[in-house]
Amino acid sequence: MLRPELEKQIKSMLPSILSIKETAQFFRCSNTTIRRLIRDRDLPAFFADGEWNILREDLIQFLDTHSN
Repeated sequence: MLRPELEKQIKSMLPSILSIKETAQFFRCSNTTIRRLIRDRDLPAFFADGEWNILREDLIQFLDTHSN
């Protein structure tokens, strides 16, 4: 479970909707890794205006479920 102060910090530094590129930069991984997480339905995303997008709240939930 994420610490409340960490969640607050993430909310203040990230936009409410992230692109694959922004998400990959946040995780310090490749765009391909993020696409794989989306494809495997591990990371919720939606397709709009020709690109995949991730809601900040879904990213926080992903971190919460995949953190130590």
